[in-house]
Amino acid sequence: MGRNYYQYVAVILRKIRTYPEGNRIVDKLLTEFKIKYKAGRAMMEELREV
Repeated sequence: MGRNYYQYVAVILRKIRTYPEGNRIVDKLLTEFKIKYKAGRAMMEELREV
């Protein structure tokens, strides 16, 4: 995986935020990603802007 993939995931998460209950879902996913991928610096940089 690379930064392009992480940027794609960030775009999808921003789109999910527009749906009802989307903020709650995205926040939960981001929390899980931060725990699971804490060593993935590039991923965290891209997801920080979601």
